[in-house]
Amino acid sequence: MASEGTKGIPPPQDWVEDNRSDDGSEDGMTLREKWEDIRSKGMKDFLLGDYDYNFLCMPRLLPYSKKHRSTVPPFFARRDRVALLVMLVMGLQHAMAMMGGIITPPLLVYNESPKNTNKAQYLISASLIVCGLTTLVQISRIRIWGTKFQIGSGLLSVMGVSFTFLSISQSVIATFVAEGKSWNEGYGACLGTYCVCALFEFGLAWLPPKVLRKLFPPVICGVTVFLIGMGLCGSGMKNWGGGSFCASYYLGYLPATKVADTCYTFNSTSGAYTKLAIPCYQKPFIPTCSSNGNVFLVFGSGQYVGMGLTVVVFMIGLEIFGSPFLKNCAVLLSLFFGCFISGVVKSKGQSYWDRGIINRAPGITFLWVHRFPLKVYGPAVLPALICYIILAVEAIGDITATEEGGREPTEGPAHDRHVKGGILSDSLNAMFSCLATTTPCTTYAQNNGIIVLTRCASRQVGYAVVFWLLLSGIIAKFGAFFVAIPNCVLGGMTTFLFANVCVSGIKVMVSAGLPRRERFIAMVSLAFGIGVDLAPQWATNNLWPVHSYTSKTVKGLRDGIILILSTGFCFGAVVAMILNSILPSEAVEAVEVSNSKHGKVGLPDAEKGAAVAIMASGH
Repeated sequence: MASEGTKGIPPPQDWVEDNRSDDGSEDGMTLREKWEDIRSKGMKDFLLGDYDYNFLCMPRLLPYSKKHRSTVPPFFARRDRVALLVMLVMGLQHAMAMMGGIITPPLLVYNESPKNTNKAQYLISASLIVCGLTTLVQISRIRIWGTKFQIGSGLLSVMGVSFTFLSISQSVIATFVAEGKSWNEGYGACLGTYCVCALFEFGLAWLPPKVLRKLFPPVICGVTVFLIGMGLCGSGMKNWGGGSFCASYYLGYLPATKVADTCYTFNSTSGAYTKLAIPCYQKPFIPTCSSNGNVFLVFGSGQYVGMGLTVVVFMIGLEIFGSPFLKNCAVLLSLFFGCFISGVVKSKGQSYWDRGIINRAPGITFLWVHRFPLKVYGPAVLPALICYIILAVEAIGDITATEEGGREPTEGPAHDRHVKGGILSDSLNAMFSCLATTTPCTTYAQNNGIIVLTRCASRQVGYAVVFWLLLSGIIAKFGAFFVAIPNCVLGGMTTFLFANVCVSGIKVMVSAGLPRRERFIAMVSLAFGIGVDLAPQWATNNLWPVHSYTSKTVKGLRDGIILILSTGFCFGAVVAMILNSILPSEAVEAVEVSNSKHGKVGLPDAEKGAAVAIMASGH
């Protein structure tokens, strides 16, 4: 029976939603039929539904009781209608789970710029807006006219700013600034290069997913993702200790400056000067950390470390006692808790917050308020192509995980269509992101755990995610709030966010097992990748000197190679791909894999002998 609020309202007549299944058959309802379904069930069901809000929102006061382990809500499939309140709450949950990852890349890229807080606030707002628009494309499944292909996975797949390009962006911008160019020019060179290189991922999208997996197996992707996370963990720890600049010069500006060949000491009692046998040097200047409000301390001060630790402690508490909603939003809620503590606690009467940043921000904003001169920077092309390979292969895994959580087929024509559409959307969205003044967006994996825990894979929730992201981005004060967050609090959150990237890389690496060949590839590539992350001067100091007679062409080639060799994940990925292409498969591995599938451990003697004979013959 329809509620009073729906009587007399004409239903939509002509617009028919494309709810065809992946095999082309009609399995959905027209909007008119959906409207009649809403009228028959009433407005209360439309607004609230019958979802178990207690399961979703109530904290687990007794986290180890069996009662909490057995309670599960209903499951919502991809095309199921979800009540409006459930849709908004679920969408907020997905948006909050993503938001920590979305705001971090622009914040860290901004750390390389002059202290223009309006520009930093804009970069965060633009990232949120772009992620909302690109998520809309990813979940909508736009069919390419006259073909069987689509743009977008058509699943509850969300888009966020990729961490993959962060190290390259920081290196390129630092190079431009060191050459006397502006931060805007460096950032524009990054955007222009990434936009053009996105065409490479567009080409990869037309390859069958099986071919992509064969060309770039889990060991390559896992090593690369792990090295990306490891390199970024250093940035998190530097911010946690107070900031990246004061971390780099925690011993002071060295070497000290020589001021005189002869040095004297003054005796205040006798008034006499005593000549010393050593030259005089100025005492090194140790800078204090900025971007922590009005609290200026040296790097690693207890106040900074303790403030970041509040984020970590709260995150652990949510993992123990939190409801599914709270757990899925743990990163952002922990950041907010650290912000609250830093707002009420002062250091020697000084606040950790600069409220002027928020006060000076405009009320609303949108894209292209700030613009940057686009250009293609040659040395960054090859690293960017490696990044897009990683994005394409990661998208396959993320979309497959979304299918598993949403109880969709993970193989066959429907799966291939989801994956191909998702990678096509990834590449086009990356181009749009760069043109919209943000670094490339990619399919995020953060929400896959939410789909499993909340048992909701409806695409309607994706539209709610779009709503929350656009609202957060357009309200400029929201972006300014994140700019004003003290570095020590932000570092406490990002360190563990980046560590989660490392764990994801390990998971990918071991997903298909690690036979001897794959272990060898991982060992060599990690040795190079981790090594240059810890000591980048290994490649940048004197490996390939530049002379006065070096041509611009050779210098450009040299800069590109040095950028790869000094960036851990790029160096590791290149080594892993080379080894994967030249190392032969071993017959023993095939037999071991076969035995493991049948529950056997090791090789029977007869099989060992056969394997050894095959290897000795060179086949």
